[in-house]
Amino acid sequence: MRRPVAFRHDLAACLLLAVLCLGFFWPVLLGHVLLPAERLFFADPLFVQHRPPDVSEWQNPILMPDLVGQMYPWRHFASQAVRSGQIPLWNPYSACGMPFLANDQSAVLNPTNLLLNSVLSPPRAQTAFVLLCLLGSCLFTYGLVRSLGAVPVAAVLSGMTFGFSGFIFVWLGLPLAATAMWLPALLWATHRLALRPTASGTALIAGIIGWQFLSGHLSTSVQMLAFWAIFASYEIISSRRSQLAARTRRLTAMLALALILGCGLGASQLLPLREYFGLSTIADGGRSRWSADSTAESLRHGLLGNGWFLRSVARGEIALLFNPEAHGNPAFQDYRKHPQYGNYAERSSYPGALALLVLLAGLVRPPPPGHRRFFLIAAWVILGILLHLPILNLATYLPVLRLTAPERMRFVFSLCAAVSLGLAASAWLRRPERNSRPIPAALWLAAALLVIPATSLAIQGLSHLHPRLAELSKGDVVLRFAKLFAPAAAAAVLSLLLFLAARRRVSATSLAAALLLVTLFDLLLFGARWHALSRPRNVLPLLPEIRRMRELAGSSRITGQSVVFRPNLSVAYHAYDTRVYDPISVGRYVALMEALAGEEPGAAPAISLGTAAPNPTFARLTSAEYRWETDASGVPILRRLSSALPRAYVTTAAHACDARSALGRIASGVDPWAITLIEGSFPSGPGERPVIPARLKTYGPHRISIEAEASDPAWLVLTDVYYPGWRADINGREVAIRPANYAFRAVPIPAGASTVTFSYEPSSYRLGLFIALLSLAILTSISVASWLPLPFRRGAGPSRVLR
Repeated sequence: MRRPVAFRHDLAACLLLAVLCLGFFWPVLLGHVLLPAERLFFADPLFVQHRPPDVSEWQNPILMPDLVGQMYPWRHFASQAVRSGQIPLWNPYSACGMPFLANDQSAVLNPTNLLLNSVLSPPRAQTAFVLLCLLGSCLFTYGLVRSLGAVPVAAVLSGMTFGFSGFIFVWLGLPLAATAMWLPALLWATHRLALRPTASGTALIAGIIGWQFLSGHLSTSVQMLAFWAIFASYEIISSRRSQLAARTRRLTAMLALALILGCGLGASQLLPLREYFGLSTIADGGRSRWSADSTAESLRHGLLGNGWFLRSVARGEIALLFNPEAHGNPAFQDYRKHPQYGNYAERSSYPGALALLVLLAGLVRPPPPGHRRFFLIAAWVILGILLHLPILNLATYLPVLRLTAPERMRFVFSLCAAVSLGLAASAWLRRPERNSRPIPAALWLAAALLVIPATSLAIQGLSHLHPRLAELSKGDVVLRFAKLFAPAAAAAVLSLLLFLAARRRVSATSLAAALLLVTLFDLLLFGARWHALSRPRNVLPLLPEIRRMRELAGSSRITGQSVVFRPNLSVAYHAYDTRVYDPISVGRYVALMEALAGEEPGAAPAISLGTAAPNPTFARLTSAEYRWETDASGVPILRRLSSALPRAYVTTAAHACDARSALGRIASGVDPWAITLIEGSFPSGPGERPVIPARLKTYGPHRISIEAEASDPAWLVLTDVYYPGWRADINGREVAIRPANYAFRAVPIPAGASTVTFSYEPSSYRLGLFIALLSLAILTSISVASWLPLPFRRGAGPSRVLR
């Protein structure tokens, strides 16, 4: 009878978490979508003149570039491709073409995205995705803490703490949160496997590892697997003490097999990403800002901490741990960016006053050996790494972790804090006969001490509130001050509660209810107003200016300032743009832009390409015929550019050269209308001759057909980015593609009429898909075999069964 009762308790707890997640974003029930798209009506001049009267200015500006300028246009593009029965491998609308699936942040193969993009409209799919990430974070943490022996109420506290913590909640809707949400599920499945090693448990762990690889953020995946390896090692060591050596070896082998098969499941994403990353501008420069030039220097900085923890930036980091509003809040446009500190989202790791209390109390009175002590120590170690403390700072310089922005390991800290809270609260709430002193007498004093820094930081924050605070509504003003003083108020209430509980003035039921309410008050106020909602009609509407741009430009490319028709919006509007908003871009394209701008390699901001002052040669080379600008009064205008090369053209004035000399000659001012520089060895064409436009017969993301005619053998040049995986056929005969003008494509064509077909068939994706399907087949076989009756599993006859 006990198991059904426990099931009902777990079901009620999960329903409570679901209600909290959906209730926090209750406007979605009225038709709103979880996108800060209405912020565009204040940030982009093209949208400003069409701002609806009911759109408020007070929205979070930090999330708009990533969510509206990148993630949503990508979802829009992927949704259309999936609904047409295709996997979008190539994006033709940004930076003269660039890989789409290979950029892991597109998360095309994420099963959740595949399902949502096929059944819902893009705004609804994005909303459902955010809600599922939040709910998954809460429920997976609940399951992990329950499997470690916590009572349901304490597990609910843990689920709320991780789901609404600084990292997960702030990054909702982005690949970081979509990947990090799988950490508690991975630890939960690993703990269950340690308790009962089974083939199905191995398959479950492999499936989680594969899924998180498909969620869109490799650096978060690497950090997650690093912590998982530590937790798995702890489970193996623990099992060695209580189990036979053979069973321990079996557990180790199962975990290793799960990791191999999980990586295999993610191969369809990992292999294209590896190829793309190796050809990008950040392949050689992907180091954390704490990296040193030599191994000896890295070791010295790792052991000594580089002195970072003594700087003001470290004090700012600690301040946000006690009060997340210490430096203001972007949602109310009063955030004060700390020098050398980064933005709010990058530094937010607030776990709530109750979790912070548990961590501090664990330093004074360490818990007994077990999972509670493990997660407590892990939380403080991760925090020490974030603060770059001596010795702990070595993790920042490890060969792999240093490439993954170690300062983003806050999700591991948040989970460890949440689990520590759940296990500690479970000890407080157990029946008195099981624990005669559930709450240490000094715990309430630690809670009282939390009030001091939280209140002090809140008072300091009063002097830095936004000068336009008076323009807020009365409700928003109250909310602003409530957010500022919420940590101090939560700590004060907790000190009183724990004081009464230590003297047995409060029952376990009342204490549980009070802890839930205080945590709700604290964390929900922390998240209030962070994620803006929009009306579906205001999500990238088809404005008259955009409609006119599409009519004028057609298949021509556009360029412009970064603030007008922002880069990547073209993906949602099916306009061909030479700009892009993306940290990973094709290296040749970036190098060409840098050379024409007269900058050193790596100096250009890779996240926003082609948005600086106009360069005539760059516009010609990229076939940009129109440019967005603003006039003296800030009104956007679409200006026609002259001398842009055709998207496809035929030339006989081709000069052979290598990559370095091609880039140098282009930077020195060679006229692309007169000379085309093609890499390789061949007889150079005569002199300087004008180009002959070719006709684009069909132009799709993965297949391009061009009709060209030449009186003599010549070269067909397509001003799309040169990238491996593209193959070309001329009149049905395959030919090699060569780089033209350093960053584009060229193929030799014979005299007469020719039909040239370019098709994108990357071998990295085909090989990755084969490995993924093979891994899936193995996992399916393992799972099916584990569920078969014993005679079928062993292949034994009746005599063996009887024996």
